[in-house]
Amino acid sequence: MESGVVKKFHNSAYGYAVFPTIGKRGLGTGAAHGSGGVYRGGAKTGDVKMTQVSFGLQAGGQADTRYEKGMIVFTMGKGGLMYQAALGGQKYSYKPSK
Repeated sequence: MESGVVKKFHNSAYGYAVFPTIGKRGLGTGAAHGSGGVYRGGAKTGDVKMTQVSFGLQAGGQADTRYEKGMIVFTMGKGGLMYQAALGGQKYSYKPSK
């Protein structure tokens, strides 16, 4: 949240999700998974999970950033390398806090 790029979106966002780590691996078939929290007004409102599966020519690890349908994803790399020419999909699940 300290990044100037992230901060300008964070200050006007309705809510946001934070994934401390999303691991991704691939060699022919790829998979990624991560867990995190959903926040609104700085208060945690629930838990979120992301799962991704991909198929194609790939090896290593990777992270993406894009803006679509009113949502933006920022990633901060922890390390790794990914070569990929693949098709894949992501699924997000949300569980409200009790």
